[in-house]
Amino acid sequence: MKKGKEEKHLDWQTTKKERICYYVGDNAKSLEGQLVQIFMTTFLLLSGVNLVIVATVTLIVKVIDTLDDMLFGYLVDRLKLPKGKFLSRIAGEGKYLPWYRLTFWMFPIVTVLLFRMPQGANEWVKIAYFAVFYLLYDITFTIVDIPMNSAIMTITGNLEERNSIITNKTIITALAVMIVVPLMNFLISEYVGMSIKNVVLMMSVVFFVLMLPLTRVTKEHNAIAAQQEGGEEKYTFREMLRSLGSNRFLLILFIGNILYSCFRGSDTITLFASYYLYGNSQLLVIPMLIIIVPTMLSQKWAEALCKKHDNYRVALISQIINFGLRLLVFILGYRNIWLHVVVLTATAIPSIIHSMATQYMMLDCIEYGKFKTGNECAGITFALNSFVSKVASSVSSSLCLIILGLFGWITIQAESFAEIAEKGITQPASALTGLWFVYAGMWVIGTGLSVLLLLLYRLKNKDVSLMAKVNSGELDREDALAQMSRVY
Repeated sequence: MKKGKEEKHLDWQTTKKERICYYVGDNAKSLEGQLVQIFMTTFLLLSGVNLVIVATVTLIVKVIDTLDDMLFGYLVDRLKLPKGKFLSRIAGEGKYLPWYRLTFWMFPIVTVLLFRMPQGANEWVKIAYFAVFYLLYDITFTIVDIPMNSAIMTITGNLEERNSIITNKTIITALAVMIVVPLMNFLISEYVGMSIKNVVLMMSVVFFVLMLPLTRVTKEHNAIAAQQEGGEEKYTFREMLRSLGSNRFLLILFIGNILYSCFRGSDTITLFASYYLYGNSQLLVIPMLIIIVPTMLSQKWAEALCKKHDNYRVALISQIINFGLRLLVFILGYRNIWLHVVVLTATAIPSIIHSMATQYMMLDCIEYGKFKTGNECAGITFALNSFVSKVASSVSSSLCLIILGLFGWITIQAESFAEIAEKGITQPASALTGLWFVYAGMWVIGTGLSVLLLLLYRLKNKDVSLMAKVNSGELDREDALAQMSRVY
């Protein structure tokens, strides 16, 4: 039986051990990023700073960060790290993973420092500290995220293996998020009372250890083969931007993802919504625990659906369903908690299917871009994706803070929800109205805008498969064009 399993994918390039280390390392990187996504808004709301000012600072940092995302994406795609006895031993072989091996340790260190803001300092010192370390966090996230994501193109050249790796790592990460995130939220709740900075320190150490195996085990088999066949392509930054500018499907995908993610208010405000709307900071964590099994099944369903139907159709239909459910959540309001939890839980399935389909769509866009221009630009594509993710997260956080400030949110100075409960800090009715809009209403706007953008996307799976064969040299371009469903 074991031998049969080993022979099932004889054309795959990676070993099981390599794939496991990639899953674990990617998962740890994602969870380290989740620390900031989960806790940053909560941390700022507990730090006694002006919400509108800190929201503005967050957006300014993102504008500055635009350059380093693009620059590092260009460097990863264009440059090969210089060889030296010491550097080669640490960086290893490959195109993307050497960057990861050299720099991954910076990410958890800067994340820990971000949450070490001196709480006894005056407001402007706090804001300055946050601005500096949030920018450093963004830079280190980019340096780790781009090589990690880009490596999926060089770990293997087999499309079936690549899609399997994406599906499996997404399932593992989703499962880990649904277990680890509620745990981290519980640790800062009124029932335990740990400070956010201590939770971040503890979890960062764990994630650092989990990222280590990837640096020594996983190899880029497709990159090595490409080098043996003739080395790396060299192209200018202007050519890379031109190739992205001509990739209309990638632009549609990015704009849709930006709009969708910018209005995901509940991701940053769940603990406060749960505490102030229902009197228990952990109540809205229940849906995350309920959907563990449905989420895992949904990811497999997404893979099966995308094999049978075009990726963009799967993404569009699932997002339309998600929009309807999110609208129902907002209309029902927060008075009936259990009805709210049931409908909110139901949104998980279309959300996961949409997320999986858009991941496949990004790889499709890279193949399309290479087919159209001759430049793969995977590094800068994932750099843009990293930038989109970070900008959307910051805009979402900033919108939350601004809206809460406009609705009369009372500034809080506390270490945890246990301290809020102990001090008996309450919010006015107007602030609760703003809290519900941020938590539920913004989702409706985001999913609706996402649906509109997906209506413009028309890249078919069959045509992408033909493009991939041309890109890998398996098929002549003219033969591929003759078989395509339309002219691209």
